[in-house]
Amino acid sequence: MQRRGIAPDSATFLLVLSLVSLIPSLKKGMETHAHVIKRGFRSENPIANSLISMYSRSGSVGHSLEVFNGVKEKDVVSWSSIIQAYALNGKVDEALDLFDVMRRTEVRQNHYTFLAVLSACSHGGLVEKGWRVFKLMKEDYGLEPEIEHFTSMVDMFCRAARLHGDLVIAEAAAKQLLMLEPQNAANYKMLADAYISAGRREEAIGVLGLLRESQLEKRTGYSWFEGG
Repeated sequence: MQRRGIAPDSATFLLVLSLVSLIPSLKKGMETHAHVIKRGFRSENPIANSLISMYSRSGSVGHSLEVFNGVKEKDVVSWSSIIQAYALNGKVDEALDLFDVMRRTEVRQNHYTFLAVLSACSHGGLVEKGWRVFKLMKEDYGLEPEIEHFTSMVDMFCRAARLHGDLVIAEAAAKQLLMLEPQNAANYKMLADAYISAGRREEAIGVLGLLRESQLEKRTGYSWFEGG
C-alpha cells in the first residue's frame, strides 16, 4: 500500500492492529505503533484504545499502560481496555485498583467495563469481590447483566470450586446460565469440569449426557427445559 504511495488512514491502522492482536506479535505491534506515531494518529482514541488491547494480547501490559497514560481524553473504552489488559495478564490487583480509580472519574462504566472487572476477579479467584461487582452493575449503575457476565460469574465460581471443592454456588450459577443459554456447549463443559475436579464423576457424566441431548434438540428444535 505504502509502496504505491497510498498513505494509510485511521481505518487502515485499526484493521492492522486488530490483525496483529490475533497473531499476536509484539514486534509487529511495535512496528505498527511506530507508523501510527509517524502518521500522527496516536492522539485518536480509537487508535489508542486498539493499541492498548493489542499490547495486552502480546503480553506487554507495560506498553498498554504507556499508551493509556498518553490518552488525553480517556473514554469508557480506554478505561475498560486497560482494566482488561491487566486482567488478561494476571495482574488482578492492578486491574481492580484501576477500576476504583475509574469510579472516581466522570467516565461512566458500561457492560464491557464490568466484564473486564469480572474477568479479573475470575482469574484471581476473588469470589466475594466478583459477586459484589456483579451486584454493583444493577444496583448502582442500572446495568442488566448479559450472557457474557453470567458466563464470567460461572467461570469464577467453577474456578473457586476446583480450588476449594465447594460446588454449591457454582452449581446454582451454572444452572441459571443453562436456563438462559441451553444450547451453548461451553456452559455444560464448564460445570462438568468443576464436578470432575471435585471428584464427582457421576454428576459430570450426567451433565455431559445433557450436553449430548442439547445438541440433538438443537437439531430438532426442541428444548429439554421446555419438555420438563
